[in-house]
Amino acid sequence: MFCVRKRGIDAAVPGIGTLRRPTVSIGGVNLLNIVYLHVSKRGFLEKYNGVVCPVMNEKQLLMEALAEAKAGLSEGGIPIGAALADFSGNIVAKGHNLRIQTGDPTAHAEVVCIRNAGRRRDWNRLVLVTTLSPCIMCTGTSLLYRIPKIIIGENQTFQGAEDLLAAHQVQCIVLNDLECMELMRSFIQTHPAIWNEDIGIP
Repeated sequence: MFCVRKRGIDAAVPGIGTLRRPTVSIGGVNLLNIVYLHVSKRGFLEKYNGVVCPVMNEKQLLMEALAEAKAGLSEGGIPIGAALADFSGNIVAKGHNLRIQTGDPTAHAEVVCIRNAGRRRDWNRLVLVTTLSPCIMCTGTSLLYRIPKIIIGENQTFQGAEDLLAAHQVQCIVLNDLECMELMRSFIQTHPAIWNEDIGIP
């Protein structure tokens, strides 16, 4: 059994934790009616517009993006993957870096994933998951569509525009996943010129 916050009152949940409300407002869109209930490592429950939903944990979501990264590598591309999920943990779109495969310089994993999601109006109720810290282009795309939360596999091999996301009050969670790190370190060591091209270094 669990309780939810009503009219600003926090409610404790025996054996689980306490509800908290994020302070997220992007472009005038007030997201304060979203309530998170953390449930240790199993993820969390979330209330949105009166509906409480179980949410897939962050590691599970990252595995979806990591599978995309590996698919890209198997195609001869750059091993970066992304996924979009709703607040219930349902995957709505996936994608991986296709810049080498298609010759499209904008085909970064996050952009491809967002393209694959198609036309929709619920961007502000989605979570973007990416294996690597998003570059300025991918950050701008996520800000344009007011995605309120981004789960990042790692930011050790490359740190993108996380400061810009923070300035817009986007919730960023960096997992520093060892498999994501090793995948990128190996690729950068083997293909430094291709990597520099991907991030705009002449």
